[in-house]
Amino acid sequence: MNHQPAIKIVFWLILFLAMAGGLIYLRFDILDKINSAENIKKDINSYSQIYEGSNLLRSDINKIKPYLLELNNFVQTKDQLVNFNKDIKIIANQNQVSVVSNFSDEKESAQSGLKEIGVAINANGNLENLINFLKTIEKSNYSVKLNTLDFSQTDKEYKATLNGIMFYAEANQ
Repeated sequence: MNHQPAIKIVFWLILFLAMAGGLIYLRFDILDKINSAENIKKDINSYSQIYEGSNLLRSDINKIKPYLLELNNFVQTKDQLVNFNKDIKIIANQNQVSVVSNFSDEKESAQSGLKEIGVAINANGNLENLINFLKTIEKSNYSVKLNTLDFSQTDKEYKATLNGIMFYAEANQ
């Protein structure tokens, strides 16, 4: 019996199955490579957006650099508050007012994130000098929020009592 045609059929069948298996493997491999390429494309787009965002931030930083010193000095640090009593006395002397100032309790402001310390100031002098004294404090580098401001008069002299809080930032901000 001649098994030659059967061997040829089996050979071609094995060859066909091998090629079909190879094609299926190649299909899955190509799909995997396409998936990897799409992930790389997404990453590249993401990195591109991050790069563009960082360029915008660099540009914004360059725009604000001239103002950084002023911004850093806008709110005093706790270390700088040590000079407050001395500065108030200098302002009082310039305006011919006698003054006594004291600090009270400290806490963190929930609204601003800044620290705050209570301050009480008692000043004596004529009305015009007291008003000039208050205007000078208002223009100073200290961030003071007054809760109460009381004036009283005895003869020609006035007494001003100020109670409020001063804001300050931590030194490492």
